Amino acid sequence: MKNLFTIAVLLLMVAFSSKTFAQAFVEGIPMAPSEGQSVNYILNGMTNGDTYVFGVNQTEGEYVNGSGEGGLWTISSGSTVSNEQGSATIQWLEGSASTNFFVWIQITDAEGCHTFRHLPVAPVEATPVENPYTVNYGILAMGTGDDNGIENASEGTEVEACPAFFGTDWSFETLDDQSTHDGSSFIYYRITRSAETTTGDPVAVDAWSITPSIETGSVTATDWGYASASGQTFATFSPGTAITGISGDVIYIRAQVENTDASNQTLAVTIDGTGDDEETTLDQTKTHVAPAASLTVTPVPSVGDFSLSE
Repeated sequence: MKNLFTIAVLLLMVAFSSKTFAQAFVEGIPMAPSEGQSVNYILNGMTNGDTYVFGVNQTEGEYVNGSGEGGLWTISSGSTVSNEQGSATIQWLEGSASTNFFVWIQITDAEGCHTFRHLPVAPVEATPVENPYTVNYGILAMGTGDDNGIENASEGTEVEACPAFFGTDWSFETLDDQSTHDGSSFIYYRITRSAETTTGDPVAVDAWSITPSIETGSVTATDWGYASASGQTFATFSPGTAITGISGDVIYIRAQVENTDASNQTLAVTIDGTGDDEETTLDQTKTHVAPAASLTVTPVPSVGDFSLSE
């Protein structure tokens, strides 16, 4: 007479995405795995050399695979008893928590006689565990340019650049024409965002936001704008207000200053008010690799009017 059967269930915890799953227990039901969890079901006390097959059904006493295979669960079963054990690995997929199941096994001996056992199983919904992630923001001054992009590139957190010339009037209409001027320069900054979990996995979001804080001192800066690339059309924003709905990992901001022969013109931009626009179960820790950058536009050479001599 064969030994009485006992069932041991070994849990194989499988983590995916940003979720970690915990084993649950439901009163009156031996097993309540979480959706997404893989479980190794082992039946002990069997006779070596006997054959077996595992399966899953939603109806007690029906020892055939149910209609949910591949959609609610996947199963990988052994076939020949070894070490007095037979086993199968079942992964309970998303959606399986809505149904009670029966994990069954059919055992067949050398004479072709068989018997069955089954185990009631009630999967539960997966419970996400917060997985902290770190967001790194950085800003660099990129140099000066015109309306079409950067010309005098000089990347860094403290940059000094020659003026670029936009909207100039270098033509003397008369010898004493006082209306000529050197136009203006656009000053460019680049802000980057990167994020990863504590395990090094990247964290992507649909959009993020930032509030650049501007220190202009005595410098008059106008036409503040932002874009995802320096040569694109820049949308306007006001210093101290949030720029939202940013997609991708990079944003450029710029402003226009009048070129002058008087003195250096320095503008500093500081990262402030950062955040992800979408709700998330992840904890966000912000770090600023380069929290501020300044750009100094140097003066143009002094120019007076024309005079003639013979």
